[in-house]
Amino acid sequence: MSIYDNINAGKYKVQIPYPDRAVKPKQLSANVAHLTDGEIKALPKLRAEYEAACQKFGEELDKWREEDNRLRGVFYEDLLAEHGIPKDDELASLLLGKAWEDGHSGGYSDVASVFHDLVSIYEFVQKNYTKKKSK
Repeated sequence: MSIYDNINAGKYKVQIPYPDRAVKPKQLSANVAHLTDGEIKALPKLRAEYEAACQKFGEELDKWREEDNRLRGVFYEDLLAEHGIPKDDELASLLLGKAWEDGHSGGYSDVASVFHDLVSIYEFVQKNYTKKKSK
């Protein structure tokens, strides 16, 4: 399968749902003068629940980001393999960075397209620079 087929098949899409941010109860931001006695008494419990929800959100977001980073690594490896470039190549790593910088706002397809355009630079350097360096 080509890189574009893999993108369309969802190979690099995170399957973990993106977590919902904790919603801060309005009482925690309200002026105390505007709260009832019951609302004031409930503040410690509300604060604890909100802090626990924020902690849970942070943990779930970390898991989501970890999976996103792992899949991005798989995407990079597949993209390099499609062009026959070793994954530990320093120039290829720089070109991947440039492709990501220029294309990621449009998604993986745009990153792949930009990288495809940059492969000619890689090939030129490999063809011309490595020959001169080895002489």
